[in-house]
Amino acid sequence: MSDDIYDNRTHRIIHIQPSDTDATLGLNIVMCKDRNVPKLLDCKPKSSAIRIPKWRSELRHAYVLGINDIPTPTISDIKEAIVKARQYKEPTIKVNFA
Repeated sequence: MSDDIYDNRTHRIIHIQPSDTDATLGLNIVMCKDRNVPKLLDCKPKSSAIRIPKWRSELRHAYVLGINDIPTPTISDIKEAIVKARQYKEPTIKVNFA
């Protein structure tokens, strides 16, 4: 048996568009009141995140656990990880979901 509280984990790659200036690349994220972790509500139109395959059917209301395999327990941590990726001119980021 596992001590992991999340049943299913997955990740998606987001291609960072130079024209996308949104702090979360278009991910509309709120803090879950029950688990106190970031939760994906939806993706903003015309953003980098809108191009995530099957985000609506598979990832809506999923928990965002990390960016580039670094845990992100708060929304500000997510924004910080995206800023770092932009500073290093990374073309993509890996977002971990549960």
